[in-house]
Amino acid sequence: LRIVAPKVVPPQGSWELWLIPSDRMDQPVSAGFVTMTPEQTLEISPPAAAALGNAWGFAVSLGPKGGTPAGKPTGPVIFRGPCIRMFDT
Repeated sequence: LRIVAPKVVPPQGSWELWLIPSDRMDQPVSAGFVTMTPEQTLEISPPAAAALGNAWGFAVSLGPKGGTPAGKPTGPVIFRGPCIRMFDT
């Protein structure tokens, strides 16, 4: 994951990364939390890994510290963009 336009995370908030499945765009899957460090490695959960092959894209939302208990973004979506498939497995 590469952050190219860093933003400041409010002290009471967290940036949460979401996978957006192409067949359920209204049901994003949490892939964990990110910081605004320019480059980072993120270990994703098994549900997020399963959704990755069918992902339309990613989104990053600002949520409460530690993440949203709702299972979907509750704060504003700050970044969003499509996945680009680099190779087929």
